[in-house]
Amino acid sequence: MNFSDSRLLVLLAASSLIAMTGAILAPILPEMANSLHFETAQAGNLISFHFLTLAIFTPLLGILADRIGQIRLLLPSLVCYALFGTAGVLMQSFAPCW
Repeated sequence: MNFSDSRLLVLLAASSLIAMTGAILAPILPEMANSLHFETAQAGNLISFHFLTLAIFTPLLGILADRIGQIRLLLPSLVCYALFGTAGVLMQSFAPCW
């Protein structure tokens, strides 16, 4: 496997992460709402916040990628995506802490 093949695999894996949130959370949304004792409308916010973040930061990160390079931006972005995505494991409740 050469360098361009490994870059393609990273891009394919990163793009699958975006669609995975809706595909994994949507089927279990009613059960999550019941077990966490909040309304179904609040449960929909779990998926909406993910896509809202993408909508806000995609243009900004696109401009930054044009300036510093796509790969130099992709790798730190994937690390941040992983850290913030797994931070939910440490949350004690759905409500914000502040």
